[in-house]
Amino acid sequence: MMKNKLMDHELCVITGASSGIARGIAERFLEEGADLIVADYDVETAEKIYGNNPQVVAVLKVDATRIEDLEKIAEAVRETGRKVKAVLPIVGNGPVNMIPDVTPEEFHLTMDLNVFSAFFTVQKVLPYMSEKSAVVLISSIAGFQGGSNNIVYNAAKAAVRSMARSFAGELACKGIRANAISPGPTETKGFTEFINENDEARNGIIANIPLGHIGQPEEIAAIALFLASDEASYVTGAEVIADGGFTNREHRRYKNYTGMKEEKEMALSNTKIVKVIVVTDDLEKTVNAYKKLLGTGTAPAEEGEHQQIRTPFTVYKGEPVTDTPMKVESVFSDNFWFEIIQPLGDRDPWAQWLKEHGTSICSVCLLTNGPLEADEEVMKSAGYESVFKQEKGYEAYEYFDASKDMGVLVEVKEHYNA
Repeated sequence: MMKNKLMDHELCVITGASSGIARGIAERFLEEGADLIVADYDVETAEKIYGNNPQVVAVLKVDATRIEDLEKIAEAVRETGRKVKAVLPIVGNGPVNMIPDVTPEEFHLTMDLNVFSAFFTVQKVLPYMSEKSAVVLISSIAGFQGGSNNIVYNAAKAAVRSMARSFAGELACKGIRANAISPGPTETKGFTEFINENDEARNGIIANIPLGHIGQPEEIAAIALFLASDEASYVTGAEVIADGGFTNREHRRYKNYTGMKEEKEMALSNTKIVKVIVVTDDLEKTVNAYKKLLGTGTAPAEEGEHQQIRTPFTVYKGEPVTDTPMKVESVFSDNFWFEIIQPLGDRDPWAQWLKEHGTSICSVCLLTNGPLEADEEVMKSAGYESVFKQEKGYEAYEYFDASKDMGVLVEVKEHYNA
């Protein structure tokens, strides 16, 4: 027996449908039998994607920041003589800038793309929506996570989250549900541009996602389909966070930061990641990549040329190490920081790591309640061996993966600020 399609012959409106999450949603809705009105500023691409599909009722060129263009969507709906089952306004994005650099033009453009477009798309289509219909908005984890460099975008996405709840309250009497999806890192053109096509930045993000991968548009589309369909008939005013656990970092498993296939799960006593060490041959380029990734500033290890001469190891794997020259800067996030090191010599472990692996994350720093001796067996069972003990105002052991030289610095929390 053929299974019924969730949106069979239902009329839905999707904006921004030529790319990214919106395209993934449109394609999934078509698979589930929906008839679509799609709108996008890039109508040429939209025509190539949808122009020959008999389920697509109209392909419209729309600048979602202009009210007269949004009225075109309502007119297209009116001309069908049908009621709308779901409206999904998915236009978004906007310029990225620090607070002192945001211009009024950038501010209004970001708000128009994200807030204005969503509100007035729904407003214009509302007279044609059926009972038991749905509004699905796309917010972002940026709407509640905060962070630098994106203050206007973050505020705009927070407004979209709020709008979903307000739509839900006002439209319930009409039988219309409203919900929001807040995706985390998702494989789109916008995400690729955000990380500057930098594989190192991508791997840094993946390392912070407990499920271990960047989200795919089709994964967000599955949620949108549910919320738009009658399967979600008792769901309204909700926000679905789809980020692979990215914002639930305190409960993540420790995962190998080098991308090794084998996952290490270690039950150290109240362990928390506080620092990630990155080795690079180009300090400035790597620092800028992580600043954009984390949306924060930097703090040099020392003033002047940011060059630090230090001896982190008295003995490293049986060999004495002294006078390890390097340039160091730190890039901070809310929960931990990245210490970025450019070795200036060739005798220390970071120089060897760079030679073997290129620019990459080589070590993580974990805080533990200790004692360190109690954690050593856990580290060994996970395939790590202790290579030195450091006493520098606090106690620490340095561990390296016996096969891959993946570094883990474990420090006793109670001594950390000593």
